[in-house]
Amino acid sequence: MAPLLFLILFITLLQGTHPIRTVKKQFREIGGSVTIPCLYDQQYKDDVKYWCKGNYQNNCSVLVRTDSPQRAGEVSITDDPAQQLFTVTMTNLQEEDTATYWCGVETSKQRESDDCAHFALEVTGVQRMKKVSRLSVKRGGSVTIPCFYDQKYKDHLKYWCKGHVWIFCSIIVRSTDPQSQSQMTESVSITDDPAQQVVTVTMRNLKKRDSDSYWCGVRVGWKAEHIANVHLSVNKGSAGLSVLNNTVVGEEGGSVSVQCLYSDSLRDSVKMWCRTRDWNSCLIAGGSGTSQHASVLISDDRRGVLTVTVRRLERKDTGWYWCTAGEEQFPVHITVMHKNATTLVYETAQDVYGTR
Repeated sequence: MAPLLFLILFITLLQGTHPIRTVKKQFREIGGSVTIPCLYDQQYKDDVKYWCKGNYQNNCSVLVRTDSPQRAGEVSITDDPAQQLFTVTMTNLQEEDTATYWCGVETSKQRESDDCAHFALEVTGVQRMKKVSRLSVKRGGSVTIPCFYDQKYKDHLKYWCKGHVWIFCSIIVRSTDPQSQSQMTESVSITDDPAQQVVTVTMRNLKKRDSDSYWCGVRVGWKAEHIANVHLSVNKGSAGLSVLNNTVVGEEGGSVSVQCLYSDSLRDSVKMWCRTRDWNSCLIAGGSGTSQHASVLISDDRRGVLTVTVRRLERKDTGWYWCTAGEEQFPVHITVMHKNATTLVYETAQDVYGTR
């Protein structure tokens, strides 16, 4: 897969036509690092960019600038005018780094007139669950949702439930025991894969009434714990973000393409492609709409289609990925097989993960 580019956990992104755009909020553990992408319009290509800390942009403290030493302690800044993108990296994070930050472009000597976009960082000593948080699906469609869990939950019962408050949610389906890792109830099925530490839930033939909050949970003795929360919206028309097929199969050495379809309301939002559990791998479609990184090509036609092509496939590329645009995310599973085995595995993938 592509080399490290952006260290981005699961994302909530700013929408709209603002000239400066960035991710909205990130969680990190103490000692970790984060890289924040700041996209800007063509008119700012030659202007000074900066990164500052504080609740308000007009009195925040500048940490690094592109017209001076571009590293200060654990913070660095890099500008890429060709992509209309500057990135800020913060390393060795501590709890005191929890704050509001600003991607800024110096448009005049008066800081009040600078164009900025804010970003919130929370640094904690507790690992946050890496998960999907918002999904939008067209009525009648289906979706497969992965929930990753810690090693300590490998042998525990997992379940999928519905409701705004997890302690009062209604269980729809559950894994039964370690010997029977799959169960189906009407249009909802659940599969637990302890080896990969992931439980996948597939919901088919979705209806408007299925719009709600859902929870991946685990039973620990008499205690229930939630490991992931998803808000699902089922729409009559086009979904905010969807994919033509969220399970794709390719051969070693070959390539696969994923088309992420987004609504007009997401046209100007930041769009990314990430691999789960490898959050260093997040790639962004730059301000120009096209980005190429080693074996991954990302192209945004600005008319509703983000195309991600993964080339020179290897077996290790098998896994879950996220296609993201604005506040919407959609999971995609890629299976890479030996040559001449694709047909058999495609049938298996359909059985395990379902189709849209």
